[in-house]
Amino acid sequence: MEAYAEIDYFSEKVVKPACQMGKNDMWIAATVASLNLWLLTTDADFDHLPERYVKRAKIEVKTGETRN
Repeated sequence: MEAYAEIDYFSEKVVKPACQMGKNDMWIAATVASLNLWLLTTDADFDHLPERYVKRAKIEVKTGETRN
């Protein structure tokens, strides 16, 4: 819950302009953050979050290439 609250606050109050995250994405980000895991994703929904919250690798759908 703490990670969820921190990420929610960061997304809505710190990031300018605010970044509204879907509730499912919030839970995914909070789980990744609290367990210190890497997130593998194909979309930009987590791009505004710094690595202290979510370490991620993004897969480009068209090429299959991965970038951090």
